[in-house]
Amino acid sequence: MAERVERRLAELEPGDAGDHVLLSNTYAAAGRWEDAAVVRTTMSRRRIRKPPGWSAIEVGSAVYRFVAGEDQSGEADGMLAEIMSRLAAEGYVPEVARALRDVEEEEKQLAVARHSEKLAVAFGLARACPGAVIRVVKNLRVCTDCHTMMKLISKAYRREIVLRDRSRFHTFVEGSCSCGDFW
Repeated sequence: MAERVERRLAELEPGDAGDHVLLSNTYAAAGRWEDAAVVRTTMSRRRIRKPPGWSAIEVGSAVYRFVAGEDQSGEADGMLAEIMSRLAAEGYVPEVARALRDVEEEEKQLAVARHSEKLAVAFGLARACPGAVIRVVKNLRVCTDCHTMMKLISKAYRREIVLRDRSRFHTFVEGSCSCGDFW
């Protein structure tokens, strides 16, 4: 079914990377790595590029932008390490099923851990006033691991997190999301 949907979407918007990425991720989740590689190769051949994932958060009167894997301030990294440690102690294991296949498990976990929304929320926890709602805007759809982690953070840190991704608003409170885990 995903293949039919992707073909139809490609007819409507041939240069849109999102459709190809979704199909590639669907293949990866199903363990069909060769098919995922074919989709990525097709994207490369057609010069269709996936935009880098970024998230933005306003703290005080300034807006801070985070790109997946990067933290210019260092503050987000420190807080993210604390969050990961705390959640791991409570049983959290990163969801890496859709991560790159030819990479060691530890590298997959590190790559997933540094998604832009995680960096932004970590920065918000480090910088925002205690009890303040953390509001983040993201340019792509939130992945399963980030969604799970936001629920856990909202419960462990007793903070409301509002995350606007490409398709909807997610409001995380006490370990639950307003989307009912359907997005």
